[in-house]
Amino acid sequence: MVDTTDTGSRGRRGRDGTNGAQKLGPVEVGRVQRDGGVVPVTARTREGVPVSCPGCGVVSVRVHSRYQRGIKDCAVGGQPVVIELTVRRMFCDQDSCPRRTFVEQVDGLTVRYGRCTPGLLAVLGAVGLALASSAGARLPGCCRS
Repeated sequence: MVDTTDTGSRGRRGRDGTNGAQKLGPVEVGRVQRDGGVVPVTARTREGVPVSCPGCGVVSVRVHSRYQRGIKDCAVGGQPVVIELTVRRMFCDQDSCPRRTFVEQVDGLTVRYGRCTPGLLAVLGAVGLALASSAGARLPGCCRS
């Protein structure tokens, strides 16, 4: 993990000319720190990136609103990771589409209605399979697929 802090409010710039945010595909990581026994990662999706409507496939750039999702990820160094990801709710401008708005999804990081990353779900599924159904049945409800 990259240890970076958001320095935009203090006006300092990193070597690359940014305010300290690391760009990872469609996601900008603003802050990673250790907070007690948890590693919270503050991130947001990048502005201006077009998103296809899952209902009709038409590309949209019009933003309806933004909100924050809490997504559990695989542990790092024995510390649980929680990604606090700000995503955009977009308008669908296709008149024939039944969806008026939709939320952007980040491949490999978010799934619709998901509270865990696909990577964490895979790890939990493997643990449940290895330990048989009795131990797998006790997995946290938010992380079962």
